[in-house]
Amino acid sequence: MTPFALVRSLKRQHASQAAGLAAVTIAAAVFIGWWSGLPRLSSWGAGFATVKPVTALCLTVLGLALVHPGKNSRFSLAVGLAVPAIAMFDLFGVDFGINRWLVPRAEVPGPGASSFEMINGMPLAIALAGGSLALSRFEGHHLTATVLAGLAGGMAVFALLTYLTGIHALYSSATPPALPTAIALLCIAGAIVLRVGTMPALLKARPLWQLQVLLGCAIIAPLLLFGVYTGARIAVAQLRLVQTDLMSEARILSAGVDRVIIGEIERLQALAASPSLRQGDLAEFQRQAEASLALQQIGNIVLFDRNMQQLVNTFVPFGKPLPKTVVWKPIERTFATGRPQMTGLFMAPVVNQFMFGITVPVEIDGESRYVLGRSQGQHALARLVAAIELPPGWLAVVADAEHRIIARSEREDAFIGKELPPTQWHRAGPAGVFEFVDSPAQPSLQAYARSELTGWETAVWAPKALLEAPARALWWTIALTALLAFLLVVALASWLGRLIASSVSHAARVAIASGESGSLLPHGTPIVEVNTLMAELRERTDSLRESEATFRAMFDFSSVAKVESEYETGRFLRANAAMCKFVGYSEAELLARTAFDITHPDERERDRALLRRMVAGQLAVFDMEKRYIRKDGRVVWARTTANIIRDRSGRPLRYTVVIQDINARKHTEQDLLASKDRLQLAFNVAQLGSYQYDPHRRVFSGDTRSQEIFDFPKDEAGIEEIMKLVHPDDVEMVQANLEAALDPVDPRRSATEFRLLRRNGEVRWVETLGLAYFEGAGDERRAVSFVGTLQDITERKECEEKEHLLMREINHRAKNMLSVVDAIAHQTATKNPEDFVERFSERIQALSANQDLLVRNEWNGVEIEDLVCAQLALFADLIGSRIAVHGPKLRLKAASAQAIGLALHELATNAGKYGALSMDMGRVGVRWGTDGDTFTMSWTESNGPPVSAPKRRGFGTIVMQAMTERSVDGAVDLDYAPSGVSWRLTCPAANALEPGERESNLSERGKSN
Repeated sequence: MTPFALVRSLKRQHASQAAGLAAVTIAAAVFIGWWSGLPRLSSWGAGFATVKPVTALCLTVLGLALVHPGKNSRFSLAVGLAVPAIAMFDLFGVDFGINRWLVPRAEVPGPGASSFEMINGMPLAIALAGGSLALSRFEGHHLTATVLAGLAGGMAVFALLTYLTGIHALYSSATPPALPTAIALLCIAGAIVLRVGTMPALLKARPLWQLQVLLGCAIIAPLLLFGVYTGARIAVAQLRLVQTDLMSEARILSAGVDRVIIGEIERLQALAASPSLRQGDLAEFQRQAEASLALQQIGNIVLFDRNMQQLVNTFVPFGKPLPKTVVWKPIERTFATGRPQMTGLFMAPVVNQFMFGITVPVEIDGESRYVLGRSQGQHALARLVAAIELPPGWLAVVADAEHRIIARSEREDAFIGKELPPTQWHRAGPAGVFEFVDSPAQPSLQAYARSELTGWETAVWAPKALLEAPARALWWTIALTALLAFLLVVALASWLGRLIASSVSHAARVAIASGESGSLLPHGTPIVEVNTLMAELRERTDSLRESEATFRAMFDFSSVAKVESEYETGRFLRANAAMCKFVGYSEAELLARTAFDITHPDERERDRALLRRMVAGQLAVFDMEKRYIRKDGRVVWARTTANIIRDRSGRPLRYTVVIQDINARKHTEQDLLASKDRLQLAFNVAQLGSYQYDPHRRVFSGDTRSQEIFDFPKDEAGIEEIMKLVHPDDVEMVQANLEAALDPVDPRRSATEFRLLRRNGEVRWVETLGLAYFEGAGDERRAVSFVGTLQDITERKECEEKEHLLMREINHRAKNMLSVVDAIAHQTATKNPEDFVERFSERIQALSANQDLLVRNEWNGVEIEDLVCAQLALFADLIGSRIAVHGPKLRLKAASAQAIGLALHELATNAGKYGALSMDMGRVGVRWGTDGDTFTMSWTESNGPPVSAPKRRGFGTIVMQAMTERSVDGAVDLDYAPSGVSWRLTCPAANALEPGERESNLSERGKSN
């Protein structure tokens, strides 16, 4: 796989994972909607279908399988097999309780809920997607997997079209696929297609007729999609027209009933105004009522008093006893409201048939004294219903407020007085359209209108199969048209495929003949392009033969070595004479060997690795300088350039190699490199850098060491930039020396020492030696180059400066030492001339011990503990037992170390002769320390012989007191107590200790505080 193909594959994988993650997110939102009681998360809209838990589960595992990296994983195979099984069980309504297990029981709809209906076909689409995922694991079934994923995606797109066209809103019983399910399934189908990658399957060689069929389908598919969309829109419009017609018929029937009732109310109101009622002549009133019924001859008129007693009934002769009314509620409402009222359907006891009535109040003297009622027979509205011309198969009904049927368009006698089925009861609102299942268990669509006057309901309905017949016919027409178009495409593709195939076969035979160096067939074909191709093939064949002859001449007679070798083994296939001469083998001997047999052993693995990279497309050409082993065993160098020859599919066939003899050049390069290495080694040993200055370009360039010394990272720099690095005090000298060295008349060899200012502020000393090269003569003589060496001499300069300083310091310290020796000599000789030599020698030795410590520490001070141990060297075995040494680690200055060392020597000498160390029980304590800015040191003797002060002040006392006080500008307390001598020095710490010791001591005190 090439790098570009690898990048495209990674992009497809990431896009597939993103689509799978989108499906998982949608399914997770569905579960959250179920669990948290938020139905919008499970349906995405009011009135939309809700995603089932088992569907969400299938979408989740499919999405997770797609998010999982690697398209050959076993997890994908397991999911691809399990999901179709679950989906097919779900298709037939078998969920094994998965829905109620996934979702809390209180949130799961019952088995009849529309959310759980299987008519939307999504389980089949999910099963197709699962099968596609399982097949995508197998390389040979990628095309099948792509087709299945495309079918699942097509079903998802069709489901989306139901929402775009509004079909989902027409019927409530036929629930379309849930919108989240359709979108999630579309994501999964797209992810599978991206994961598989359709291009390899489409680029596979196929018969021409299959390609023709694919081309025809590609042309028909958009037209078919447009036809489906148009048919869907037409079906939607037709179904909405049916709804409108149903609603119109229901309203017309309701308005007709209202007109009849209003007419009856008006006649009753006119009759209620009769003077006979006000005169109390009920017999006359009955004759008037019977006269008003003479034209209609249906129903009767009844007069009621407030006791619900019938006073007049046109069904019964006047004067005959009448019972009380059986429908007393409407009469009570009429008395109470003074307004006309309607009764529902009731059984009249007098005539023993179903009737409905209208009541109006009879007002006499400002009060409702009577109620006048008009009863209509059970067939009163039959003519009105029959007058409505309904389409075949449509039914109409009029029902009272109690849902009892008053009139029906068909089989009226069988239904009057019966209750309207609950599925046909009107919904909320005065009018509307809804679906229901009628008594023959047929899905039907009903429009209803409820009268505000009577409270009755009129309904018109028809079976859905009858209403959808035109739409179904339209879909059949589209399906048959698509099938015929497909068959026509297949037939035309087959015919054209055979025609093209025969022409191509002829062209192939021509090509085979040309490849076998045969004569080209002159026969033509029915396809102009193929004839043109054959003509071009003839021209190209002639050109190819000519090129082949030229290539053979160039290969065989070239002075440059050339070979061809096998791709897999590297065995030589051809070798020209130059190659045989270069390696010393004959052509037959070479053809029996591989390229690796004559390659130097140290380079064989490298060559194999580079050739593998070239085969993989990671390396365009093999171009290396390498070594070969000749037949006589000599190693020869050559520049080898190899190219790989591939077939049309990109499969490697062989290598073509050009080998140039560079043996002489390599030996020259090796000699030159050895010379350069020796020169560089000399430069490294001498720590020199080399540089070159171009006077014409005014550019300075140098090697790595020169760049390090000058502290600039570039290979080249202008002379102005270099001069900016020179110390300002040395710029004039450097420029003058450079100009003198470049003087064509009297050039001087440049040897200059100057200072450089580095970028970090450091000053370095540099020494340069240079020589100019000139061209031309006389006035035309010019410097063309200036080369030289460069050396950092900072350390040398510092050593020279230290030597000068050391000489002055030695001179100063020698004078000081001689002064101390002179003072010791005079004081020792003055005290007791007889033992001068012994005492003088001891004091000189004490001074020598101090000097040794100072020299060992390079005159940087002396540790107090080392100084004490040096002066008590004669009593070294008593230190730690009888001699206690206590104090922190402190370093004395050189001057204070000399004075304190001499004082310790005098104290130790006196203790050994006269004090605590002269007896076995005697003890000495030496202590030192600091208290703030004050340094203290003490010598204390105990358990020794009794001590008394000396009668005269000798040199030892001067050393212990005056000399020590003067050296540190402090105070010495010397006490000759009977219990033992005590000596205590107190002085400023700055006078006795090194600066670093004082700072560290202060910081330690700060930490302890």
